[in-house]
Amino acid sequence: MKFSVDSSLKENYLGADILTVNCSTLNTSIKYANEIYHELTMTPYSGSTFVPGDYYFCVVTKSSARAYSTSTMTYTRTDGRQIVRNVKEVLSFTSGSVQVLSGDENTDAPASAAVHGTVKSTLGTPLSGILVSDGVQIVKTAADGSYSFTTDLSVAQNVFVIMPSEYEFSANEYGGWSNHALLDISSKDQLIDFTLQPRTDSGDKYRILLLGDPQQMSSRAHSGKAWTYVCNAINAYRSSVTGPLYQISMGDMVTNEIEVQGMAEAYLATQKSSGVLTFSIPGNHDHIQKADTYYASVSGFSKWFGPYNYSFNLGKQHFIFLDSVAWDDNGGRSYYEGLNDQAINYLEKDLAYVDVNTVVHIFTHCPLTKKHNGTFPSPKYNHARMLKALAGRTVNMWYGHVHENSNYTYTEAELNSKAAGVKALHSHTVARCGGCWSCSGEIDRDGSPRGFVELDIDGTDVHWQYHSIDPNYDHTMNLHYPGQFAGEDLEKVDDTFLYCNVYLWDSLWTKPEVWVNGSKVGEMTRVVYENDSCMEPLYQHFYKIWKAEGLMVDRDEPPTNANCNHLFKYVPESGVKKVEVRVTDRWGDAHSKEFSW
Repeated sequence: MKFSVDSSLKENYLGADILTVNCSTLNTSIKYANEIYHELTMTPYSGSTFVPGDYYFCVVTKSSARAYSTSTMTYTRTDGRQIVRNVKEVLSFTSGSVQVLSGDENTDAPASAAVHGTVKSTLGTPLSGILVSDGVQIVKTAADGSYSFTTDLSVAQNVFVIMPSEYEFSANEYGGWSNHALLDISSKDQLIDFTLQPRTDSGDKYRILLLGDPQQMSSRAHSGKAWTYVCNAINAYRSSVTGPLYQISMGDMVTNEIEVQGMAEAYLATQKSSGVLTFSIPGNHDHIQKADTYYASVSGFSKWFGPYNYSFNLGKQHFIFLDSVAWDDNGGRSYYEGLNDQAINYLEKDLAYVDVNTVVHIFTHCPLTKKHNGTFPSPKYNHARMLKALAGRTVNMWYGHVHENSNYTYTEAELNSKAAGVKALHSHTVARCGGCWSCSGEIDRDGSPRGFVELDIDGTDVHWQYHSIDPNYDHTMNLHYPGQFAGEDLEKVDDTFLYCNVYLWDSLWTKPEVWVNGSKVGEMTRVVYENDSCMEPLYQHFYKIWKAEGLMVDRDEPPTNANCNHLFKYVPESGVKKVEVRVTDRWGDAHSKEFSW
């Protein structure tokens, strides 16, 4: 419904001219000339999310079914400031009404704040030399455990402790780590204290589960069910292992809805049911999509999940989490894969406190280094600075985003020519934990079953392995027998071949071997198509089924868009109906699977 604003009311609107209004639902979309978006909560009906304009705005609601018991509305600007305005006038229309709001903005909101506090142990002992950061600067606590700095409230959103290995993480009500605090953007002076729990063991041996792209979305009921399935499986796995267990959500937790009331809470409530302490990084879908600035785009993440650039020590290894979604602040509301200045500055400052011989793990959502089936990336922002900061170090880069498992170790020549002298660089992507995003099917598009990558860490050593949460699938590999897909007309699938998908295979593994009756009869050949990739046959098979059942309506993920660099093939001799496939991983551990057809 289109209408024009009466010029006599121009002052009441304070310049927020409405171009288009849709009054069909209570959750109303409004497009303003200035295209600045914010979240608004209407009192007392706080269950609705609106999209108002700039600092002065109007809100459209269904007038026939709502009677307001208050004359004020409260909304949160994208920089986090809480604004209360009086309802000055109501303009009624056939299908809705416009609330004209007035009242002064909180012009006293400070641009910066003095942040200070004390870090103590749970025994009350002040802790000196503890690193505290706002994601922009890093300071050490003094002998009495005190720290202080001035923070720029237009940049920083959280204050946190860079946890030392000697202390254990605390958890919040949702099972997320809680050694951080959200800054109060209305306060010029902020006291933020931290209390740390000493470890009862060395902390050198532990497991970390990596969860790729959970992606819960209100319009896809299957996505919430899949996330519940994942967390229930993790809870069961937790009870089967001993020792410290942590997990990391690799971004894209709440798909484009982090600012929608109830979505983050629902996701986190399910996360808590896993029973495992969780760390998170923001993905491109965790940014507020219609925000006008980077700061605004990450405000939802910082509220619900905590810092978006942070780090900690665990045992003898160091972990860094960075937002690799470099936001376009020029009004385009798009992003680039890379590190913005805030992220790269944090990386450089953090590493200044880390011994060069310490193994470093960096977690970002978007890949910043070479994948097995890709060329060397050139992210728009700060790629060279990132590699320079990593010089001389052993580094594992962990990513989500691409919905496939991939592992690649840079060769010595590549390190010298492409990675600025990094000592060792391992590049990993992690498949979506809940299966194919379009329908939360039982496998992802690279053929990996629903599950997670597990890091087994002991001192300075780190091993990674896959764990399927679907009992129908092996943890290491899946086999497809000759003729399994006969008559399905799958692209580039030969019915005479035995296929083997080794989920985490890389060039430091052996090629899978085929054994018959206890004797080795041959070695499998890696399947390579264009761009060092291929289309996984089982995914092609399921895609046709899902497509026919109408499950690819919201988002089509055809096999031509899917990559798999860990598929192998072999032609068995005539009459062979039973084989054993053996493969040895990069650490010398043997894996095998028997298969009959």
